[in-house]
Amino acid sequence: MLITKGIKAKLYPNQYQQTWLNQQLGDIRFIWNHFLAIEKAKWLSYADSRSLQCELGILYQSYQNLFQHRSKAPKFKSKKYYKQSYRTTSIPKQINKPHVLKLAKLGYMKVHFNQPLVGKIKQVTVTHDSTGDYVASLTVEYENQVSLPKTNQAIGIDVGLSNLAILSTDMKWNFKYYNKANEARKHKWQILSARRRRDAIKDIRYNQHLQKKMPNHHVKTLVEYHNYQKAKREVAKINRHIKNQRINYLQILTTWLVKHYDFIAIEDLKVSNMQHNHRLARAIACASWYHFRTLLAYKCVWYGKHLELVNPKDTSRICHTCGKNTGVKPLDIRSFVCQYCHTKQDRDVNASINILHLGLEQAMANNSTSVQDTSLQLCVE
Repeated sequence: MLITKGIKAKLYPNQYQQTWLNQQLGDIRFIWNHFLAIEKAKWLSYADSRSLQCELGILYQSYQNLFQHRSKAPKFKSKKYYKQSYRTTSIPKQINKPHVLKLAKLGYMKVHFNQPLVGKIKQVTVTHDSTGDYVASLTVEYENQVSLPKTNQAIGIDVGLSNLAILSTDMKWNFKYYNKANEARKHKWQILSARRRRDAIKDIRYNQHLQKKMPNHHVKTLVEYHNYQKAKREVAKINRHIKNQRINYLQILTTWLVKHYDFIAIEDLKVSNMQHNHRLARAIACASWYHFRTLLAYKCVWYGKHLELVNPKDTSRICHTCGKNTGVKPLDIRSFVCQYCHTKQDRDVNASINILHLGLEQAMANNSTSVQDTSLQLCVE
């Protein structure tokens, strides 16, 4: 099966390449703003033309998302934005030299890949992130010949905030990537960053006042206050570390699930709507439910497993034994007790069992071959 995979790699540009990359990011930003405002310029011939075409495609897709009510209107890009990137297809289809990547108008650049690179390179996105590093994100197409053995096991998954994933077998995967030490370091540097920014702005205003009396007096910008910039970079590095820990844990969890189960049912949550609850928005964002489901979806496609999305309505209220709706329960009640058949169960485990049953019903109604051609064994507690 031909699949498309994304690979990230850190770039190590020399001084000339850094200058060119910064100019390229500025050209991309201008193209976006230019066609957003319909203006003209002549100095774009120095840029990679394919990258400018890609940026127009991204702008076009942004308008399509707006017209179809999937996102808000595109905004003008600023040089001050913490993340600058450009995308190009002007790249060799394969890399012959290890630890080297060739980009249009830049030549060869040192790069570090954290996994072997196989297949054809379709496109590359170069990003200058808030930590000051340059990162290349490659889209690679290759023939997947890895297959996992069939287990004939079916599982239901309920996601939550106290535990990331609760399986219908009563197994719970908690938030191991959450580290209080990282949060404490982040909070410390955020306080330092805010204090240094406040002092820098106060100093700028004082120098602007002096400039009225002495026109030759130099007024520094925020970029020239190196202590403030250092604090900003430290916050960005800690955020990146936390993000990498979260992604690594989700990769481990999703790989384990597709290895052990042939049929996976998971609730289809509207995460963006749930984040309107400001009391839970931060916790929901840190839980990364949507990213978890996305990783699970493409790995099921890769390895020939079946993923069924289930409407979560009433899955926490219905008894998995008798099927009766027991009514609304507040979130602080974590145990499920059925007043009809007197079943006692963990609230989340009961929901995951209901999700498994609903997922199997949906798959059979849709004539799914993965359910009809195999005798699945339901994994319930």
